[in-house]
Amino acid sequence: LGSSSSAPSAWEFKRGETDHGWDEADATQINVRGSNFLKDKNKNPSETSVFEVVHLDLYECEDQKGYPNISAIDNGVVKELRKAGDERFFFVVNFCMPPLQISCVFAAKGGLAGQLPPADGSKSAALLHRFVEEMSDAERSQRFKVIPWVREGPWIVQKAVGRTPAIIGKSLKVSYFHDKSNYFEVSVDIFSSSAAQRILSLLKGAAKALTLEVFFVLEGKDPEELPEHILGGFRVSRGDLSRTRGPV
Repeated sequence: LGSSSSAPSAWEFKRGETDHGWDEADATQINVRGSNFLKDKNKNPSETSVFEVVHLDLYECEDQKGYPNISAIDNGVVKELRKAGDERFFFVVNFCMPPLQISCVFAAKGGLAGQLPPADGSKSAALLHRFVEEMSDAERSQRFKVIPWVREGPWIVQKAVGRTPAIIGKSLKVSYFHDKSNYFEVSVDIFSSSAAQRILSLLKGAAKALTLEVFFVLEGKDPEELPEHILGGFRVSRGDLSRTRGPV
């Protein structure tokens, strides 16, 4: 088991490993809504992702109810990254399926301490700022999309997961936690949907044979919010669920 007292880079679930590992996923291989999508319905490859993956943590929860706000938990990945010296603003996506959880921490490439990427006239960056700083939770749940892609694995799992973008707040309970200048966390309760639980069961059963990529994007609904731009994406390669960190 990874030690909760060691730096995240020393944990057993490592970046770049092809067995029980994780890495960045290539956003440019994902089609998103183009500039004129509302008129022509055309999708185009995304630009490189807004964020880079800082760390992906696969862990067991000591509290059997899980940690909906993992960013605030001692020995959680966010606080451990802070101890290791990373001062950037974190965008965290936390999948809760206690006692197991998987949390992905993103940050802006070359980002400044405690700051979101600057808008700089970018439509997608302006939408991100509104999502984090201004929108209600109900509005956020109409915007946050996940795009899964089973790169390798049994056909039945590929078929069940698909590659269609989904606004997860429409079918799952999603909570949002914002600690200004520190982090913004999107927390997804997998157990709030029976369909999601069935897919999770398939994923768990085939985990050691899977290469799974997951991307996140904010849905552009108006011309001034297009084209869309992948926020970030991660890849999990042949995860071994018996080798989780913790209990945390």
